[in-house]
Amino acid sequence: MMEPLLTGLALEKDMMAAPKETVSKKYGWDCGVVNRQAIVDATVSVLERMDELAAVIDVRDNELYEADRARILSLATSLELGDTVAELSARLTEFRMRLMFAPLKFYEGNREMLKLVAENIVDSYDVASEDPVIETALQGLREQTSEEPTAEDYEKMIKSFIRFVPKFRESNVMMLGQLIQSMHREAEVFGFSTDPEIVTFFQQLDIVVAGAIRPDEFMAITEMLNDFEPTITSRVVELAPLETLHQFTVNVIAGVQQARQEGMSFGAEADEKLDKASDELNHGMLEREQYRMILRGIRELHVQA
Repeated sequence: MMEPLLTGLALEKDMMAAPKETVSKKYGWDCGVVNRQAIVDATVSVLERMDELAAVIDVRDNELYEADRARILSLATSLELGDTVAELSARLTEFRMRLMFAPLKFYEGNREMLKLVAENIVDSYDVASEDPVIETALQGLREQTSEEPTAEDYEKMIKSFIRFVPKFRESNVMMLGQLIQSMHREAEVFGFSTDPEIVTFFQQLDIVVAGAIRPDEFMAITEMLNDFEPTITSRVVELAPLETLHQFTVNVIAGVQQARQEGMSFGAEADEKLDKASDELNHGMLEREQYRMILRGIRELHVQA
């Protein structure tokens, strides 16, 4: 049975009814909790970010907000070893959605608060203003907030924009999924997909993704994945047979070369690093540390605008 919604609006009810699945499970990772405190810490971090937004729209001390928050924290702290984070992640997503709708319920008719909310939306999504999913809706909201709308106008504008948020979120989760899936395949091939550190990372990732809606939140998650990728590579270097490690390194270089042929630039030093790496690999099998250094050099290449 679904818990009472924060606002009870029909649009919110429709979104809450949508099926939910943790992003990691969808793209390969399906495993039990091995580090309970890490899950609690990730949950607290997401809740604290929500607290900041709740304070901006002045619902941080609302009793419904507090009750929802307490339920989620209780769920996180009650997880046992071997449990999944699927239920916790689903509840976090619901809570994040409820928070998005809160101003429409609690500030109905309050022009100044609704104006603040509309301006906050424009500022928060501006970095993704060219995203085709929200481009038109955001432009309309930006143009109308520069005029003198009534409270009712603001409510309509906010509702109109919110309708596009689930699709925006879904498209960003799908892009993250491609990174997650490639990491899972890599870990599975080399036999460390059940490594406790890696399992815990992807469970924490589920929790962070569950509470994400805005562009800056998804950008931070992408950085989180990129920062963790060296851990996956290190496991490959440590555990894979040399023949497999050699082919893995060749494939990584080929992937970068393919991206360059498709028009992606990695900066002036890319040619030198790639040529040197290819030359070393062409001489035959290397030592593990040599593969580690080559892969580290490839990771240090950054896509240029």
